[in-house]
Amino acid sequence: MTLPAPDSEVFSCDVYISEEERAVVNGDLVPQAEDDVPVHEAVLNLLHDYARERDTVVRAAVNDRSSGESFLLDVLPDGSSRLSAPSDDPLTPAAAPAAHDAALPPALADRVTTIQRHAHTDQLDQALLLATALREHLTGRYEAAHPYALEARALEAYLAHLCGIPRQATLLALAVARVRCQHADPRAADDVARATAAWSLLEDEQPVRSHGTELLNMWQRLGDQGLVPDSHAPLVRYVGERMHTPPRAYAAQTL
Repeated sequence: MTLPAPDSEVFSCDVYISEEERAVVNGDLVPQAEDDVPVHEAVLNLLHDYARERDTVVRAAVNDRSSGESFLLDVLPDGSSRLSAPSDDPLTPAAAPAAHDAALPPALADRVTTIQRHAHTDQLDQALLLATALREHLTGRYEAAHPYALEARALEAYLAHLCGIPRQATLLALAVARVRCQHADPRAADDVARATAAWSLLEDEQPVRSHGTELLNMWQRLGDQGLVPDSHAPLVRYVGERMHTPPRAYAAQTL
C-alpha cells in the first residue's frame, strides 16, 4: 500500500472489518495473511507501520462488523495503542450537506476508481467489500441521506446485484430510492427501477410482498409528480402484476 502524505500531527484513517473478517483501511484492502494472522492483528500491524513511518499518532475510526463494535483507536510509533476519547471523534464534522452535483473530493474519487477497477476485472467480491467500506465511512462521517453516502450506497447496491445477492441489493437500492423519492429528485425513477430489478430476483414470499408494496407506493408517488418516464411503464406494470398474482401462480407463469 502507498502511504498517504502527512497532513497533520495526528493522521486519521478509517478501518472497516466485515462480518467475514476482511478488512479495508483508508480504501485499501488489507491482504489476507497466509500464516493465519488474525485480521485484527493484521490491521493493528498496518496501523503501527503507518505510525512508525510517519513518526506520528495514527487515529483510526474502527467499524468492526465482525464484533458489532465501533470505536476510535490511537496507535503510537512505538507500537503501543489506546482507545481515544469520544470528544476527539474526527467523524462528526459540522459541514453542511454538499449539493447533489458536487464533485467528489479527490480522495473519495480515487476510492471509487479503485472499486470500479476491481469490478471491471471481475473481482466483484473485492469491489463489493470496498464499496461497503466506503458507504460505512461516508454514512458515519456525514449522514445516510448525504449525496456522497447515497452515491456510495447506490454503487454498493449495483455490485451486490452483480455478485448475485438480490436481498442485499434490494435493501440498498430501496434505501437510495426512498431518500430520493422523498425529495422528488429527478433521479428517483431510475433508482426505483434499479430496486425493482433487484426485487425481481427475490423468491421468498415475505420480502417479495413487503418490498413490493413499497415499490408500488414509490411508483405511485413518482407518477403523481410526473416523474415516471414512459420507458419505465413496463416496470410499474410488472410490480403490480407480481403483487396481485398468487405467488405459486406467478411462479408457474414465469417458468
